[in-house]
Amino acid sequence: MKAPIYLLFALIIFALPGCGLSTYQVKEGIEMPSSVNDEINNLNIKLFSAIEEGNLAGFRGLLSDSLAQKFRTKSGKDIWKVFSTAAKGRSFDVLNEFYVKSFLPGTKVKLTSGNDINEFEYTFKAPTRESTVSFIVLRDHEFQFLLTAIYGKYGERWRINGIYMDRYSVFDKTAPDYYEQADDLFRNKYRIDALVAITMCQQCHSSDSFFHYTHQHEIDSFNKILVADVKQKYQLPRTLKKIKSEPMVLNVKPWLYRGVLMPCVTYVTSTKLNDSEALKRENGDVQREVDDLFYGFKHNNPCIYYRAYNEMPAANKESAFYDFIELNKK
Repeated sequence: MKAPIYLLFALIIFALPGCGLSTYQVKEGIEMPSSVNDEINNLNIKLFSAIEEGNLAGFRGLLSDSLAQKFRTKSGKDIWKVFSTAAKGRSFDVLNEFYVKSFLPGTKVKLTSGNDINEFEYTFKAPTRESTVSFIVLRDHEFQFLLTAIYGKYGERWRINGIYMDRYSVFDKTAPDYYEQADDLFRNKYRIDALVAITMCQQCHSSDSFFHYTHQHEIDSFNKILVADVKQKYQLPRTLKKIKSEPMVLNVKPWLYRGVLMPCVTYVTSTKLNDSEALKRENGDVQREVDDLFYGFKHNNPCIYYRAYNEMPAANKESAFYDFIELNKK
């Protein structure tokens, strides 16, 4: 007896997931259909122009109906202000883009971009059977942002169904780039410089839960090892007892001053901040002690920033300070 046709159809449908067949196909970059590539490139130009120019109406015109509605709400308008402020006066380039053809809308898709330390994965749900994802880097500033635009095809028109902006790099170095720098410094026993580099790595780290560096676990493990090692080696905060006033070094962190990235040493001193001459003499002693304490510190950094306090600074209040910059000749 022959099985009913509808039963055979059901058996085929339910067997598909177990057959090892992918429910979507991905084409990357130049492998994308040329007509799709041209259209998305034009839309990306319109997208960036609308954001950079603060043209909310033009921006909403590129969105799907549901997403456009979200950008009419207060929270959506707040996000828009962040987008337009971040893009002002910048240029952009496309880091990578993908074309996805899925069996059904709502299919969970995982994309992989790159094949080196900067390789990352991006996971999303395809809004329609045809979709594209563009990863756009906003340039022309010390801090670069990654704009991710997910397009779905609605009838004959491509519209943005999802859009995200997050940190990407500082001075064109990504989180994995700073990790590699920190790892190299640590191997050469430059612990404090390695700590500054890994702090930059964390500042570049994306908070987008859909975006994940392939080497993220390796980076996180290294960060824990380095922080624990520095804590054990230097035990910060640390009092510089060789100096009569016994200033206390609190921490060392990255500092951006007039477009130059440098380490910043913060310390608390009993020398009054309004006594600039005494502060300068003391800071000269602090510089020498810090260089003796932190192996290779002066050698590795042509500029070092120092910030002196008379009291322990706190996040919930403003504390007076006095700043110095040490210039080192190699």
